[in-house]
Amino acid sequence: MKMICYSGYVVNSTDMDKIGSLVYGSLVNRVLADIFSMVHDINHIYSLTDFDEDGQADSIGVSLVGVTIVTDRQSREDNYALSGNLEMAEEYLTRFSLYNFSNVCAAIALTNRPFKDRVGNRVNGVTYRVDPNNKYFKFYGICAKPFQYLGPRYKNVLVTTAKNTKSLKRIERTATIAHELGHMFGAYHDDPMDPLCSPDTVNGFYIMHTHAINGYLFNNNKFSPCSKRRMSKVLQLRSDCLKEEKTVCGNGIVEEGEECDCGTVDTCDTIDKCCTPSDVPLTSLDRPCSIRSSAGYLCTPSTGTCCTLNCKYKPRGEVCGYSSECRKTPTCTGISRFCMIGEALKDGTLCANGHQSCKQGECSQSLCFAKGLRGQ
Repeated sequence: MKMICYSGYVVNSTDMDKIGSLVYGSLVNRVLADIFSMVHDINHIYSLTDFDEDGQADSIGVSLVGVTIVTDRQSREDNYALSGNLEMAEEYLTRFSLYNFSNVCAAIALTNRPFKDRVGNRVNGVTYRVDPNNKYFKFYGICAKPFQYLGPRYKNVLVTTAKNTKSLKRIERTATIAHELGHMFGAYHDDPMDPLCSPDTVNGFYIMHTHAINGYLFNNNKFSPCSKRRMSKVLQLRSDCLKEEKTVCGNGIVEEGEECDCGTVDTCDTIDKCCTPSDVPLTSLDRPCSIRSSAGYLCTPSTGTCCTLNCKYKPRGEVCGYSSECRKTPTCTGISRFCMIGEALKDGTLCANGHQSCKQGECSQSLCFAKGLRGQ
């Protein structure tokens, strides 16, 4: 059974042209398509994470419950908390927390505004830190209870911003939201002095690195062991927060029984021509949220890196992912959309700059074992 953190997104109409600038179509559809794509990628990251480190992913995902677009007229009203030229990310976050988000696991504001932190540094995102040992724990993080101070405030919120005066690329926004959600799940920044959780290797840093990551390197889409330990504790304490996954064709998330999900006709034309929209006529030869096989399509790149933009399988041997310190570069088979995991290197191969060794394709074994030693 997959358990989901259902999230709500809020977009200011004044920011929409910048947020949707990297995709095509009408403005609203561009923004929706962009959000669908980001949620899909974030869900993929969380779904593959083994939080309790028992060797298996824990089937915990992130999905979309709704998108609110604040119109120009609404943003000019006197009671709109997010109006004005706010420069501090924390101030925007505080005002965002005034709205009622009791019906979602997390609320995300897409602002595209260049914010600073308290010491004047530019930031890509901001949220409240969660500490399970703090007496106010219940007021922070996913599914937080309302904090009563001059009225109810909701601390299950995060804000993404622009980078200086430039819009973040979609992959950067995805990395930012995954990072800030990580804080809401209980993760802290990885200690830069810890070689296990901040490895200075070709694989890059993990999601919760102190500084913003670009999302392109192997570790950029993974949580460090340090993060997973903290997040696992919060998940245990907030076990009633997540909801059982329900299949809803048209929400942009691929769920049980679906081959793909690109939303409606309007958004599918923008982001995924290989997939059948949720609102196709009853006379359609393809059922909603399935591959458009009637057009000769075999797959969609939204659910497999070995699928081309023309909805065909990539040829055998084509590189489809990143190599890691403990695995060879993965390649396509030519008969599937899925990227096969790279072959594991020999157990005992050194990794993490010589601080650990490989075991069954993962950099997880002590050097003592690699050298045939045993600790007391």
